[in-house]
Amino acid sequence: MKKLVTLDLTSLPVINKKYVDQSMSMHDILVNTVEALKLEAQQKMANYVLKTAREELGEEKGIFVKLTDEQVELLKDYGLNADLSYVGVGVKQEEKGEDFYEARKISYAIKGCASLPSGADVLKKMASGKLNKAGELMADWYKGLQAFLASQTFASREEELRATIGYAEKELVAIKKALFANRLQTCILNMAIVLTDYWFEGVDTDDKGNMTYTEGDTTLVIKAVREKVYY
Repeated sequence: MKKLVTLDLTSLPVINKKYVDQSMSMHDILVNTVEALKLEAQQKMANYVLKTAREELGEEKGIFVKLTDEQVELLKDYGLNADLSYVGVGVKQEEKGEDFYEARKISYAIKGCASLPSGADVLKKMASGKLNKAGELMADWYKGLQAFLASQTFASREEELRATIGYAEKELVAIKKALFANRLQTCILNMAIVLTDYWFEGVDTDDKGNMTYTEGDTTLVIKAVREKVYY
């Protein structure tokens, strides 16, 4: 007696046009990029708050003492850098060979947010309101911290600092998890674009050859370049 068995292979994690079809909307790519910017801004502000709180408690990790220029040079002889991390002795970067292949690199960014400001700069400008979009996202996270601290009662400054550290550490766990998922989605989309020869539709090209897509006051910038990868 014969049996007919049907296997559904459509859900196998194979990079193909299915991934492009699921995220080919420029709106979806813009939303994903804005979310990445938001998470990166939150992460930078949380790390800054965590570092400053630990410093005030005298619990900063990493550099334990200030080193002179002479001491730094001496450390190099033993394969250490200024933060006492081992980097090796006499390590030389290999020169690029003659053989290479070309790889297409695709990146996404929000116009006007090429880099995130420092945490100190955000705190300084919060009162004046002179923050760009990236700075505002960092300030929003800090306001969340302030609201949390205002809802608590502390017997001392040390208690407040420890609560701050606990809040920042908990937030960073969630932020890093969300950021990993966001970047994974971007990598999958980029691989599908390259492997299926799909290209972006409904975009404009600026004077630098970058593709742009605008919704309201937010502009997505897509850079697609070919880079030489030596081996």
